[in-house]
Amino acid sequence: MKRLFCACLPVLTFLSPIAAQTAPYADLMTNADITWVAEYTADFTLQPQVYGGYGFESTINEVSVMQLSDAPPDNGLFARQRLEAYFSRKIMGDIRKGVFSFYEDELLETPLSLEKALERMVRLDTVVTFDPEMYEEKVNITVNNIDEDDVTTFRFRQVFFFNKQDRTFGSRLLAFAPLVARFNIEGDPAEPRVLFWLKVEAPKNAARVVPADVTYACETKMRGNAPLLGDFRLKKGRLDFLQYVANEVAQPSHPVLDPNFQPIGPASLQEFVIRPDTVVDYQAYSGSEEPVKIIQRNVIADMVSVSFVQHWFYDDRKRLFFNRLVAMAPELAVKDDLDNLVSREVLFYVLNNK
Repeated sequence: MKRLFCACLPVLTFLSPIAAQTAPYADLMTNADITWVAEYTADFTLQPQVYGGYGFESTINEVSVMQLSDAPPDNGLFARQRLEAYFSRKIMGDIRKGVFSFYEDELLETPLSLEKALERMVRLDTVVTFDPEMYEEKVNITVNNIDEDDVTTFRFRQVFFFNKQDRTFGSRLLAFAPLVARFNIEGDPAEPRVLFWLKVEAPKNAARVVPADVTYACETKMRGNAPLLGDFRLKKGRLDFLQYVANEVAQPSHPVLDPNFQPIGPASLQEFVIRPDTVVDYQAYSGSEEPVKIIQRNVIADMVSVSFVQHWFYDDRKRLFFNRLVAMAPELAVKDDLDNLVSREVLFYVLNNK
């Protein structure tokens, strides 16, 4: 009888480019209850909005502060705080400490050392002066460090998904990049400069975290960064958003709020999406003037984008940074007389909770 000898060799697993990109959410790809998975990258501001002479209001997304508590410094006394730069100050501090893993690209394929990353945290400012003796302008380039005032917006790569069992949407942060504003020679905003990409690690106990557990928590409602229906990078399945909204109207499975955050009862939800519309009745056209008539139209057909409401949790001491999707909102096209898209409006909010 021959003996068989088996050598114990290490098993090496190599991820394909596609598998490497989906590794942070491989569980979503293999979960039969998750029927739709897609990525979307957009710019967000997570700064507390401070209104008044020194504040601002973001046109990218709305920000509502849920929790903000800043621990005292080592000396026990607080310096003057600029709350409108709170989140940027915290993140920039963590970046300089090397808390995050740095990468060149959004897909996190090319690592970047902390030393190389810190070298990028400078800006070149052009200062033009006039020499009255030589009657000429002098252009000087100065090097200045980038601080929280230079970074008010971040670019986030996220994965969104839909669970068919409880009919809820979810999201997960994958990576983000600090953006530095840039302007052209006319002074108009130009494409912002991406400093680098930072990897986000999802905490294991994310479902149990509440705003009181972290130093900063905020709610964002997407506005200028809300994706059009064709903007998602599909990774798994298919989702007809118009059909989903129509099904929720016909048979609601979750609480629904109107744009003013007031509940819409299931009995009145169908009436909410039926609106009067004025159309030209060409069959009754007599040649003197255009006859018009009022019809009742279902505005779900005007849906062009989807807005997500998310809760963001950040704590620099606990090394926590993640988000939670709490509602979705279909957005309708608002057009002018020439049928041009001028804006988008929220139809209603479908909450994730039962």
